[in-house]
Amino acid sequence: MKHAFYIPNYDILVDSPIEIGNHEVISFEAAGVPHEVVMYGATDYNPEQIKRDLTKIVESATAIFGENPNEKYIFFLHHGERDAGGLEHMNSTVLGLSRWAYQYKNSYDHFLALAAHEYFHLWMVKRLKPVELEHLDYDRENYTDMLWLMEGITSYYDQKIMLRAGFYDETEFLNNLLDEMSDVKNTPGSRVQSLTEASFDAWIKYYRRDENSNNSQISYYTKGTIIGALLDLKIISSSGGKYSLDDVVYQLYHQFYKKEEKGLTGDDFKKAAEQAVGSSLDQFFDDYVYGTTDLDNEKYLKLAGIELIDLNQTINDKSIGIWYSASACGLEVSQVIRNSSAFDNGLNVGDELIAVDDYRINEENFDQLISRYKVGDRATFTISRNGIVRSISLEIRKNTSVDYSFEMTKNPGKQQEKTYKVWMGK
Repeated sequence: MKHAFYIPNYDILVDSPIEIGNHEVISFEAAGVPHEVVMYGATDYNPEQIKRDLTKIVESATAIFGENPNEKYIFFLHHGERDAGGLEHMNSTVLGLSRWAYQYKNSYDHFLALAAHEYFHLWMVKRLKPVELEHLDYDRENYTDMLWLMEGITSYYDQKIMLRAGFYDETEFLNNLLDEMSDVKNTPGSRVQSLTEASFDAWIKYYRRDENSNNSQISYYTKGTIIGALLDLKIISSSGGKYSLDDVVYQLYHQFYKKEEKGLTGDDFKKAAEQAVGSSLDQFFDDYVYGTTDLDNEKYLKLAGIELIDLNQTINDKSIGIWYSASACGLEVSQVIRNSSAFDNGLNVGDELIAVDDYRINEENFDQLISRYKVGDRATFTISRNGIVRSISLEIRKNTSVDYSFEMTKNPGKQQEKTYKVWMGK
């Protein structure tokens, strides 16, 4: 019958986006596979540039696994006022983008990195799956403690693909990674919730955030990215450059998906990583994946001759430990940071800060007023809570947030040089 389509099973049906309209279509071939970019919504773009750049993304990702599993692949691009992320499918992805995404380097790089992320999911998530997601139950939530691996490691690889495809230079790649390291370190929840817990609780916590989420949770995307980087460095250094994280994901894909046709467990991943390292990773996983120990980023970056620097170390910023927004009479507290002065002394979200030691507070002068005090001084804040004016005494403390940067070791050893070169794909 003309225009009749056959779907082998329900899983494939619900994993196959269907769009009808007068979309603009860009066609190209990459890694021996026909690809289409389907454009929806008003936007301004260069089709030749998109074909050229997505070809680099596709071929860089395919090279990691040694094969491309598609007969045809489609990028559905939906354009609106702002970006909205992406969703992976077996043979396609749907990306939500700002209609201005193609006009500036930062936003265009974001588009390419998002495309790289969802494309990498072809192998990791859509084919190499956590054992809990091997057979989906469409009547209820499906839980797994492996999202840190499936999403976090994929987030690490979208950065590696951008580096290998030539869209990031080494400095951009490292700075992006250090931004993620700073973010994890500055999130108190990283010392409360483990990566496996963050993964398992995604249904009830990650997508239902509130004013206390930063104090009690960590993103399995962000911290998972760093775990990918640290493991990669450990594998490269320990094997003398013979192996990398590429070899681990390659082996797992070909063993569990292609050969054994079964789902993956966290222990399967750990064992494959240990095989590449040549020693136990019990401590690494106990501390950083199953536990809440602070990541020793400095130790692992040194393996590649990279010195970690905290730009805030020499800055004498002071803080009471809040996030805020402007209000009618001063500032309204939107977050109270765990273990800060505000947290320890009972300041609450929703409190309105009116004055400090009889000086009116506003958005423009708050930092300046706080800077007048010495670390350890106490200040009396006039606040309004539920319409009742009261006073609260807070200690002025040093701002403990980090802002990581790096410099290269002046006289690196041969092993450090080798590790760095392999890590950067030289």
